Amino acid sequence: MSNIQLTFHGISTILEGQDVGLLLLVDEQSNQQISVICTTEKLKEFRFYLSAKKTPNTLLNVLWSVIRSYEESNFEVVINTLIDGEYKAYLYNSTTLDLYSISAVDGVLLSIIAKIPIFIDEHLMKRQSMPFNKDSKSMALPVNTLSEEMLGEALTKAVDNENYELAAALNQEIERRKKLKNNKG
Repeated sequence: MSNIQLTFHGISTILEGQDVGLLLLVDEQSNQQISVICTTEKLKEFRFYLSAKKTPNTLLNVLWSVIRSYEESNFEVVINTLIDGEYKAYLYNSTTLDLYSISAVDGVLLSIIAKIPIFIDEHLMKRQSMPFNKDSKSMALPVNTLSEEMLGEALTKAVDNENYELAAALNQEIERRKKLKNNKG
């Protein structure tokens, strides 16, 4: 398994009034990007850490300092899968080879706070990434990264706007997820 190193590029809201936003991560060459969906509550945390002149003395920072002081280890965050529209990751200790499951959103935040590298599985990056254009005012987002609620809202909006091609693609993703759930249960 090969991983691609990512760099945190920024945060954005999807639509005003929505309870979600995007974390934009780009590859080292700034050719490809992935967008990780997160709640506005998490966006507030990101903005807090990114705007701080020095590292704030929050619980997360204190815990990370304690971990680092007791163990000489090298850590990295690896985004490794996408389940039901949500990226999953793990914190990897390359000294002890321990893995700790973490949400991708929390992994990106930890990467920023702890100044540790963040990676993504190469196959996942190839499947989920979009071309990166730093000057673009819009952003493409793979439909399989949307929550079921967001898919339903987008489907309703697409039908209302008579965008039947988009509605068909959204409906296909909804049905695909239903089949997956039925096969599991």
